[in-house]
This record gives sequence, structure tokens and C-alpha cells, in this order.
Amino acid sequence: MKKLFIAILSLFVLTATVDAQDAKKVVKNAEKALKDFMKKPTENVDAAKAAIATLEAEFGTPEKGEPYIKKAELYMDIADTEEKTALLNPAYVAAFPDAPVSAFESYQGALATGDKTKDALKGIEKVMGGLNNIGITKFEEKDYDASFHHYNLVTMAHETLAQNGMESMLSDPAVQSQHYFYTSVAGYYAGRGPEDLNKYLMPLYEEKYDHSFVYEALFNINKESNPEKAISYLQEGRTKYPEEKGLLYAEINYYLSIGNLEEPISRIKEAIAADPENITLYTTLGNVYDQLTNDNRDAGNVEESDKYFNEAFTYFNKALEINPENFDATYSLGALYYNKAASMTAQINELANDYSAEGTKKYNTMKEEMDGYFGEAQPFFEKAHQLEPTDQNTMIALREIYARQSKFDKVEEMKGKLEALGG
Repeated sequence: MKKLFIAILSLFVLTATVDAQDAKKVVKNAEKALKDFMKKPTENVDAAKAAIATLEAEFGTPEKGEPYIKKAELYMDIADTEEKTALLNPAYVAAFPDAPVSAFESYQGALATGDKTKDALKGIEKVMGGLNNIGITKFEEKDYDASFHHYNLVTMAHETLAQNGMESMLSDPAVQSQHYFYTSVAGYYAGRGPEDLNKYLMPLYEEKYDHSFVYEALFNINKESNPEKAISYLQEGRTKYPEEKGLLYAEINYYLSIGNLEEPISRIKEAIAADPENITLYTTLGNVYDQLTNDNRDAGNVEESDKYFNEAFTYFNKALEINPENFDATYSLGALYYNKAASMTAQINELANDYSAEGTKKYNTMKEEMDGYFGEAQPFFEKAHQLEPTDQNTMIALREIYARQSKFDKVEEMKGKLEALGG
């Protein structure tokens, strides 16, 4: 029994050794197959890709670190060759743009074996530059997800080196802060969530990194899960950067999103003062006043409703002063009058049942007023229809106005257009 145990153990050791030897052989074969590519990368791409595909398929999971090191070094050679080729020929498109990533992963594989640790760490230190360069290139190309991925690998490389008592390019606090900033920007624009972004944003926040983006991003990624904390970041940012438009707009949009209409008014006016040619700000403020007009009218606050109506009218017209062809402002002015007229229909219908002289007089007076408001809305909707002929809401409003005016040919015209659009 004892001899059998020794025999089995010997077989296991032999198998492990063969695995390592096989992996080294696979890397060696890939090196041979890539010789022509290394000499003339532009002429031997297909053969090189086939060689790499074979390498990945046959490499396996050796238990020794050396095959991983050899594989990583091969990828580093590929990356170096392509970098030099691109310098000589800017039109060259890398066949293996993620070679530094593959090298990093191979060095990590070596570390996991516990073998060749020193070589693996030196390799990771070396590959960081390549990973960082890809992150920069992808950022400049606005491929933010890829940029974040590569910047994040740089961070992982730094953490691995730090855990093993080594320094890296991120050991300098200033360099690390800048790296964290651009990583968080890339991740934010890539749509990454709090789990990815807080790792970078919170250290920046705690060190009081001097950029408004930190506060804006912390607000936006936390506003749904923790609105109280999010608004505290926003208010802190607004205090620190009172002239920063991004934070101001974020604050305006936040209050609008939760239905708080009074709070953003002063802030939108502040934004208009800073950016007086921005039509969207005028139409946004006009819409806020329009909603307040309707809310107060529904609540029976006629005086307040009229006040807000006039404010809405003013700001929609200011938008048209900047651009007379602006659809949103034109349509909104029509809707302002239309909604005021429509709000009177219930009371008019009640008066229609009052056949007394006084009731008839009130009915006629109110109906005349209502028809006047519909008439005021008409030219704005007609202009809006010219500006955007396929907008169905405009056509529905015009169909209603024309029906009230007994312009049945116009009613049929709007009806036909709506049917053609499936409305």
C-alpha cells in the first residue's frame, strides 16, 4: 500500500510538470508563429491572430509561474511592436489593442501560482504604462467605458504592487488623485453606478479635490438611493463653486424631478443671468410658471393663477425674442391660452342649465371669454404646426379650436393629417 501511494504521488508530480512544460511549449510555438508579424505587422495580421487564438486555446492553467511570465512577455512584445509601428505609420490600426491587458492578466496568473513572484511584480509595474496609455486614448476618443476599464486595471495593478511593498506611478499622491479623477469621469460618462464610481469619487471628496465634477457626480449617482445625502453633496458643491453651471442645472433639474416648482425659480433666473442666450432656460421657467398657473387655478386661487400666467407668457415670449422659430416656446404660448380656455368649460356647462336671465348673461359672457382665449391660442398653434408639421398634440388642439369655430373644412384637414400619422 505504501509503494502504491508513492507511485500515485510521483505520477501527480510528473503530470504537473508536464502541464508546465506543455504551456511553455505553447508559448514557444506562438513566438515562432509571430516572428513574421513582429518584423512586418502590417503584412501578417491574419497569421498572427491565428497564432494568438491557438495560444489562448491551448495554454491551459499551469501550476508554475514561468509559463505565465513567458506569455505575458510575448504580449508585451506585441504591444511594443504595434506601438512602434503606429509611431512610424499613424494610419496603422493595432491588431491586438488589448495586448497590455492580456499581459497584465498573465502576470496576475503567475502571482496566483506563488511562483516567480518577483518577475510577475516587475512585469505588472512595467505594463501599467501601457494600460494607462490605452485609458488615455480611449478617453480622448470618448469611448468612456473602455477608458474606465483600462484606468481601473491601472488601479488594480497599483494595489497589487502596494500589497507587495512596491511603488508604482500612482504612489505619488498628486498623480493618484489625477488618475482617480479621470477614472471617475470616464466611469460617470460610461454610465457606471455607485459601486464602481464611489471607489474613486469618495477619496477625491475626502481630500477636497478641487473640481466641481466630484460634487455633481456624487449627487447624481446617489440621488435615487440616498436623496438626502445626494442633496448635501450638491449644496456643498454649490457653496464651493457658486458660478459652476453644471451644479446649478443639476440642482434645478433635481427640484423639477421631485415636483418642487417654487424652489427652482430663483435658480433658473440665476442661470439666465449667467447664460442669457440659452432659450431652454426661458422655456423651462415658462413651463414652471405654466404648471403653477394650472395648479393654482385648480385650487381656486384665481389671483395667483393669473400672476403665474403672466410670468409664463413673459418668459415664453423672451424665448421667441431670441429665436422666433422656436417650436417649444411657440407651442407653449398656444397651450397657455388653450388650457385657460379649457379650464372654463366645466363652469360654462353648469351655466348652460341656468335658463334665468342672469344665468344666460353669465353664460354668454363666460363663453365669449373662453372663445377669446381659444382664439388667442390659435395663431400660436398654427405657427407651431408650420414649424413641426408632424406634432400630433398641435393638430389635436387645432382640430378642437376649429370645431368650436365651426370651421369644419379645417377640422377635416387636421383629422386627415392625424389619421395619416396613425393618430
